[in-house]
Amino acid sequence: MKNRSRAYFRHQRNRIVRSRYKMHYNHFDETLEELLPNSALLREPGRFSKYNLSCNCMMCKYAKHFDVKTFQNRRSLLSFKEQLEEYEQDNPYTR
Repeated sequence: MKNRSRAYFRHQRNRIVRSRYKMHYNHFDETLEELLPNSALLREPGRFSKYNLSCNCMMCKYAKHFDVKTFQNRRSLLSFKEQLEEYEQDNPYTR
């Protein structure tokens, strides 16, 4: 295990707090100040480091619940189809 300083752990914690604040902000399309003016998350942003934001509701995980293909999957499928068409055009024995 590497010897890591307090600064490293502080940096990682602050990074997680920032990312979770952004996730919370993007989920509600409002700032926390407007949504919860007296929220403990605003007074103590460090609570985001302990706060679990992994939501499994249908609004957050739409693609999972309704089997929507991700952009990467669609792109790889399209690439595969293009390669297959090229192969069929170049090879007269496939038909």
